[in-house]
This record gives sequence, C-alpha cells and structure tokens, in this order.
Amino acid sequence: MHMYSGNNKTALASQRQIAAAFTALLREKPYSQISVSAICKEAGVSRQTFYTLFAAKENIVLYVLHKRHTFHPGRTSAQVETEEEAAPGTGSGLSCPSCDANSDTGASDSASGAGSTSCHPLSLEELSREYAYYIKDRTEFLSLLDRNNLLYLMHESLYGCFFDCSCFCPRIQGTDRCFAAEFVAGSLSGIAKTYVRQGSTMSVDSLESMIYSLFSGDFFRV
Repeated sequence: MHMYSGNNKTALASQRQIAAAFTALLREKPYSQISVSAICKEAGVSRQTFYTLFAAKENIVLYVLHKRHTFHPGRTSAQVETEEEAAPGTGSGLSCPSCDANSDTGASDSASGAGSTSCHPLSLEELSREYAYYIKDRTEFLSLLDRNNLLYLMHESLYGCFFDCSCFCPRIQGTDRCFAAEFVAGSLSGIAKTYVRQGSTMSVDSLESMIYSLFSGDFFRV
C-alpha cells in the first residue's frame, strides 16, 4: 500500500495532522467505525490529500507506529522521540538514522551517556531489558491497538526496523537476515500482545526475565 515518504513540508505537516486526528478518533470509537471522511474532517484536509498521503487507514497505523512507537534496536524510546521532535517527519521510521550517520563517520557516541542518539549491537540481556521498558512505556497505545485487532501491524513495523538497522545482527545478511528479523519481530510482537491481554501487570523485571528466558531457550531445557 502506498504511503507518502517524500520531504515536502506541507505534505509532512498534513501527514502529522491526519495521524493526530486518527489517533484521537481511535480513542473515541472502534477502528471499524472510523471513516476516511471522519478522519479528513477531524484533520481539516481533503479526501484527495488523505489518499495521496496514506491511501488507506491501515497506513496511518503504520505511520504512527513508525514515527512515535517503534522499538529501535540499541536506542531507547526517549532517544527516538527526541530525534523526531528535532526533525519531525524525516525518514521512514524504519531504519536507524544513527546507524546511517555512524557508518559514514565510523564514530560512535554510545559512551557519551544520556542524550546520545547513537545505537549499538544489542546483547540478549540488553534487548530483553530495553524491550521490557518499551512495552511498559507503550502500554496504553499497544492496548488501544489490541482492542481494535491492529497489533498485527506492530509485527510489520518491528520487522522493518530490525531488518533495516545495521545494529541488529550485523554479521547476518541475505536470506538469513530475513529469517532473523521475522523471528525476532514475530516473537516480540507476540510478547507485547500477551502482555496487554494478561492485564499489563507484569513488572519490568518480570518482563525482562520472561523475554530473556524465551530467546535464550531456557523454557525448552529439560
């Protein structure tokens, strides 16, 4: 499905308006009851603008996931939000701009502490910890998606992020990388779905332990 990915400032501003309008409507009524006309009215844009920028409602969910709720390997959600606020609408939200920048310079500021926007290859321990925090930080939005049977789009968003980010399993390429990204995206999106459906009561430490046990194979040891 087509979704605008250019750099026209007016188009990018309209995308943000539409996304904000859609999110507000989604908090008021089920996804199936939100019409394109209602979104356009709420956002103050024409139907032609909507179809040019998004083509379908589903793409708005992907846009919101990519821009505001994507889990980036090696970067916290706070870092992602800071980058989006500094340069709203830039990039697809799938790849990691920090990787792209560091690949050009060979530099990494991962040791610079808070506020750093670089990422680095994650160990399983780090992945488990960061994703546990991500789920806790995004509980309200993930629950909203689940109530509307839209969490399957999180899988697609995660797959794109892991596949395109050079910080994720940098030694794995080609078909193997497709399988690796698919496996991790499917597992993590499933964990998020189970978490919200179980009442969102697990602590960060419990989530971290669960994720680590699943990926390390602890549950399969006799």
